[in-house]
Amino acid sequence: MAILDNYNLNFSNDVFTYPDNQKVYHKNANHNIKNDFLGYLLHYFKDVESINDIIADIDFILTDGYYNDEYQRDIFLDRLFVFYHDKTVIFKTQNGIFLQEVPLIDFKEILILWRAFLQTTPLHGTNV
Repeated sequence: MAILDNYNLNFSNDVFTYPDNQKVYHKNANHNIKNDFLGYLLHYFKDVESINDIIADIDFILTDGYYNDEYQRDIFLDRLFVFYHDKTVIFKTQNGIFLQEVPLIDFKEILILWRAFLQTTPLHGTNV
């Protein structure tokens, strides 16, 4: 998983305790940089279908050879905007501050690894 190392990213199964002392596993993406945008993005997509939709968008762009905003969608989260641009994905803050540009092929590989991790035991939300 060298691609994860290249982006200072790792995945973990952490135990979360609710106020009623119920303990469950949470799948986490840990992006070990000051502005944690890859981990933040992955936290929003913990269902396989959403990840498949994003991968399909990326495949369309890679096959078509460019980003066509008529057919594609950008990802807008609370504090992070993700824009497709030709063969890269651009991460910006809600204020438009540039964070990083990642090749789409790398972003796709990270999403595939995240999807696979989500499907391993213990599953997200499983009781401890």
